[in-house]
Amino acid sequence: MVDESGNGVADVELQVGKQTVFAGATGEFELTVGKRKAYVASPEGWRIVSGTNVEPGESVTIVVEHLH
Repeated sequence: MVDESGNGVADVELQVGKQTVFAGATGEFELTVGKRKAYVASPEGWRIVSGTNVEPGESVTIVVEHLH
């Protein structure tokens, strides 16, 4: 997960379908998506700009902006 400048967003909790994942120190995260696409819910304090849908077997970059 990155901000609009491409900087990793660290230590943020993401809700992806029924899974909860945490972005690591550089914004990376890993999850398993079944046969259907999963939808990412905006993490608290952030708004998703792009990358809300995750297809099985696909890598995705989620771009977020910080809510002020």
